[in-house]
Amino acid sequence: VDVEAFLKLYPFVELEETLYVKVNDSQAEWNDAFFQIDLDGSVEKVLDAPGDKILEMDIGAFSTLMVGFHGIDWYERNGQAKVAPLLVPVWRKALAAGYPSINENF
Repeated sequence: VDVEAFLKLYPFVELEETLYVKVNDSQAEWNDAFFQIDLDGSVEKVLDAPGDKILEMDIGAFSTLMVGFHGIDWYERNGQAKVAPLLVPVWRKALAAGYPSINENF
């Protein structure tokens, strides 16, 4: 997984403000970083982010969040996402809604 490349291709729905995510990945140092997602959907690695604006998740949980396995509320409620309560609806609006699908007949 390459978080930066994935985020650059992700179809964000509604970006209300600049978003910051801190991904923790002990297996791939290139993913263990802060990422900034701007209002135009552009993504870049940054050295730091405002503490009250960060969504922090391990790579596994973050990956499943981004493909729609569960909504951000579920990850926050179950201790798999550290995020300020005011940011939960902002992330909810930004992420594509729906269920992941598997095409087992390809």
